Amino acid sequence: MLDGTTKVTTWNVCYAFRKYVEAELADVVVLTEVRCPTASTADWLSDWLDPLYEYMNRRMAWSRDIKRLIGVLQETKPVIWTGDFNVIMDEKDVERVGRVWDKEPGCHPEERLAHLDLMKTCDLVDGWRLIHPKAKEYTHHTQFSSGWRLDGFIVSRSVLPRVKSSEIRHNVRESFPKASDHWPVTCIFEGSGL
Repeated sequence: MLDGTTKVTTWNVCYAFRKYVEAELADVVVLTEVRCPTASTADWLSDWLDPLYEYMNRRMAWSRDIKRLIGVLQETKPVIWTGDFNVIMDEKDVERVGRVWDKEPGCHPEERLAHLDLMKTCDLVDGWRLIHPKAKEYTHHTQFSSGWRLDGFIVSRSVLPRVKSSEIRHNVRESFPKASDHWPVTCIFEGSGL
């Protein structure tokens, strides 16, 4: 971006989204749930950007594997981990707590504890929650459970001073209602390039 920042946006997208990408003017766009469950890394300047998606029925084994991968990546650079995490980290991150908490995939205690342990062990911080500590905003919606905050940016603690803002783009689902059952999330980092 022209102001010395780098704008990264992530969206669990199922359909066409060209107009959104053109309007967002992001320096980096990360697509999740593109029907190929993989973990990949992009090496840019000083950080690792990790678009990761995993199906919930493999969460526990995946958590162990991704913890090892993040540890290896952090040996050389800080990590910016973004995408659809498919886990609810806190009761504030789900609209109908009583209906899904401890009952639905992504809300089970084992999944939450494994994810929180991964973050603690790897010294990672939820960038969106840091900026919005009390907010109840969601990135995914179903009729059964209403809103969930599944998507976002989890970053190495050393990256935190560079996080300028992080927003859930609610207006995108209004403009493109059939594009996805998720809203995009954007994070702006201080400094050009990652």
